[in-house]
Amino acid sequence: MATDKAPASTNGALGTTAHERRKAPRIDAFGEILGHIVSIGQRVVVLDVSTGGLGIAVREPLDVGSVHRLRLATRDGRSAEISARVVNIRETATPADTACYVVGIQLVEESEALNDIIDHLVSALSFDCDPVQP
Repeated sequence: MATDKAPASTNGALGTTAHERRKAPRIDAFGEILGHIVSIGQRVVVLDVSTGGLGIAVREPLDVGSVHRLRLATRDGRSAEISARVVNIRETATPADTACYVVGIQLVEESEALNDIIDHLVSALSFDCDPVQP
């Protein structure tokens, strides 16, 4: 599913963008991670992932500051259960003109299982490019 990323927001007087404040780079999930918010029984679409948090899409809004338990799984069977805090949310429309919410969540605690999923995504997206020398 193609997603439109929101323009980077700025932090008023400091003039820094959300991207500049982010401690860990994001990796697009490309539909490889399935997600479920255990605490409220809501399925999520994982848009991107980093060692510090996730970008997800949900049908029902979440409260900024709320903490949720999420279960994540890759299509090849890797899984992680994490606790994460909602740090931002914005409403967007889908092609079917239904409401959807893009949510930024931050890990409450580090997760080795999530790091394993990230490592797997990076290796799946990497390839050895050694051009033939003439």
